Amino acid sequence: MNKAHYRRMQLLQEKGIPTQAEVRNQLGSPLAEIFFSSLTEEEKVLMGVSPRLDGPEDPLWVDPNEVLMGNLVKSPPITSRHIQALTHVGIMEIGEQTIENYEQEMARSKEEAVAEAVKRTKFDDMLECREAIKCSLQEEKAATETIKEQMLAEFTKEIESYITASLWFSPTIIIGETEQPDLR
Repeated sequence: MNKAHYRRMQLLQEKGIPTQAEVRNQLGSPLAEIFFSSLTEEEKVLMGVSPRLDGPEDPLWVDPNEVLMGNLVKSPPITSRHIQALTHVGIMEIGEQTIENYEQEMARSKEEAVAEAVKRTKFDDMLECREAIKCSLQEEKAATETIKEQMLAEFTKEIESYITASLWFSPTIIIGETEQPDLR
């Protein structure tokens, strides 16, 4: 048994449909065209005959020589800078300009970094000054509080001693509304 027989048996078992190429190979092109024209619309759709598929509109492959015909034209460089780049002197000048631009950019970047550092340093110094002032104020307040307590203690002592001294010399102590003699 040949290959075509096995393919027919496979299609019968799977209830499948052969491809157009298989039909053309088995029947030949003229007979295959008659076979395809005798099919119903549904069968044509199943076989892939209808609607007819169009191939690519443009050719799939074009010879590179045909593509390049008429298109290969050498044109001079566009600007004077391009012309300059073609000479070694021009290349050196472009390199020097590039280095100069780079150095200017680096100098600008350094200036910005220094300005930022100065600004940050001033801010840090200001914060340190505020902190020092705050500490100084707290120390001064504590010292003043201590001096105030000492002065209050001294004043209290002086008042008590004054009151005590004046009571020693006073012949009477006033208790309530009546005068009482000093019993000491």
